[in-house]
Amino acid sequence: MYVAESGASNYNVVKNDGSKYTVTFADEGLSATPKTYLFRVTASSGTATLEYTVTLEIADTYQYRLYNGGFDLGLDGWTLEGMLNGERNDAALGGISEATGYWPNDPSGTDPLFFNDGKFFSAYADGAQEVATGTLTSSVFTLGGSGWITYKLGGAKNIEQVYMQVLSEDGSKAATLPNFAWSDVAGQVVRGCTLVAYKVDLLDYGFELGDRVYIRVTDNGTGDYGLFFLDSVNTYYTEEPVGEYSLVSRYMLLNGGFEYGNLTGWTLEGDIGVVTDQDTYWQNTGLTPAAYDKEGNFLFSWWNWDEDANEGAGAEVNREGNTGTLQSSTFLLKAGAIVSFRFGGGCGNENVYVEFVNAQTGEPIARFLNTSPSDGRLIKYTYTFTELDADAECYVRVTDNAESGWGCFTLDDVQVNLASAPKGFNLAVNQLATAE
Repeated sequence: MYVAESGASNYNVVKNDGSKYTVTFADEGLSATPKTYLFRVTASSGTATLEYTVTLEIADTYQYRLYNGGFDLGLDGWTLEGMLNGERNDAALGGISEATGYWPNDPSGTDPLFFNDGKFFSAYADGAQEVATGTLTSSVFTLGGSGWITYKLGGAKNIEQVYMQVLSEDGSKAATLPNFAWSDVAGQVVRGCTLVAYKVDLLDYGFELGDRVYIRVTDNGTGDYGLFFLDSVNTYYTEEPVGEYSLVSRYMLLNGGFEYGNLTGWTLEGDIGVVTDQDTYWQNTGLTPAAYDKEGNFLFSWWNWDEDANEGAGAEVNREGNTGTLQSSTFLLKAGAIVSFRFGGGCGNENVYVEFVNAQTGEPIARFLNTSPSDGRLIKYTYTFTELDADAECYVRVTDNAESGWGCFTLDDVQVNLASAPKGFNLAVNQLATAE
């Protein structure tokens, strides 16, 4: 048997049922600052006895930990507000589930998994409907430790409609945390409703240790994954958490490769292109089909084949004569940042270009033409922002002001704040710098 007792007079160890002990503190008690405590342990078996000392660092971190972040206690500590057909219906938004998979008759032959940790909030709980809207709001906690939090989020395809936020209690600060790794490709591990494990440093979003904050998931979507799943919200780490987490950061560009299969994170002005999963262009036109050389499953292109046109006979949609812009959501571009992108079309046309724009001033920092064109094929470019001596809130904007002369473009795989320049990429030329 084992017997434990306190190693000092200011706390006491009392054994309750089984081998569990309760520790009570007589004077100053615990605080967020770890304190060292000694415990004397006696282990005995028959006539043999062994005594040793256990040293523990103990801190009171209760205020920094979100209550019931894993939904093991159901919805206790959370406020659920749902609407269906204009009437209050909380259960229609979702509820607690322990199901491990969904879509049991999935055509891929493999039932997708949630990857939940026991109980979790599910938009597929009994009585839930995708067309319902509303919010799920946590209790308030104090941001502490290192400022890192982790969570699992599923669904929430369109961040303009369904999104998770961390909000300060006084309303002065907010961080929107998209489902960056969302995808819905049959046979892949991550599917539309899969819970993806994320980590985020809230200090990067302007929060400070000691801020009183809470979590809210808003669902204004009524279709196309207009729903969400949530689990394992952990809000206290003494340092950056390690493990298989996807990073969410202000330094990342949302949907830079169009792998959502749509324009989530982008704003399109003018009929200058669509997100497509086609591998080639000019197919079915009598011309030799040409490969885009896309990265992943999707890209943005001025050209696509519409199979439903001409009563099912199909037709090409060629937007070369159209003009407009394609603009990303904002992100924080680091001083000296390395970026990369795949850009096609344009073919040296000065009226078709990619820009990185300062979101605060509206002034472009860099402008790039397709200086190594191969018709509509995506050419790989990289660039290092030596112009920046401080971090800047930015967005990417592609402008098509040309009606001819390859007055169109393709775009894919836009990445920002890379650790190093990718190999095999062309060096992009900042036209603004060469014009000076």
